[in-house]
Amino acid sequence: MDRRIQRTRKLLLDSLISLILEKGYEAISITDITEHANVGRSTFYAHFENKEQLLFSGHDSLTQLLHHAQHPDSRLKNQELFSLLFQHISENYELAKAMMGKGGGDLMMGRMDEILKDYFLQQMRKKLSSEKDQRLFAQSFSSAIQGLISAWLEMEMPYKNADMSEKATQIFHSFQEIAKV
Repeated sequence: MDRRIQRTRKLLLDSLISLILEKGYEAISITDITEHANVGRSTFYAHFENKEQLLFSGHDSLTQLLHHAQHPDSRLKNQELFSLLFQHISENYELAKAMMGKGGGDLMMGRMDEILKDYFLQQMRKKLSSEKDQRLFAQSFSSAIQGLISAWLEMEMPYKNADMSEKATQIFHSFQEIAKV
């Protein structure tokens, strides 16, 4: 991607993040973002369709990593993957905490729910033949990991990323064990 495009996209995302922390996601308009970034509306729409797409663009690398981890040839272990997830969250602590609350929280949690369910489904397809069981365990796993993340953020991250990664891995293995029954 061209460096100018990367700079503009980063500028828009940084403006969105700053505004979210200032006044919450729902209260932000495209005009607010473009004025804060000092770019025109046409520049915004040359890069993004809406503010939701801009918001999700901040997690593109994490989403790509999770999708890569699902590939059969991937050598990325669950704990490494969870480590990267918690590292991403801790590097974006203020935003993550703000987004877990009102407003954009539903969007972000919905997006994370999709990603985590998809990841777990890919892992369990070989072990569970029933599609209903696959969906049930995937949803339960996603809810457990989101609860872990939410509690960690609300407690102001009292554990290191590695500790959280270990806890998420234990949850993952617990769900795998339960699914064998």
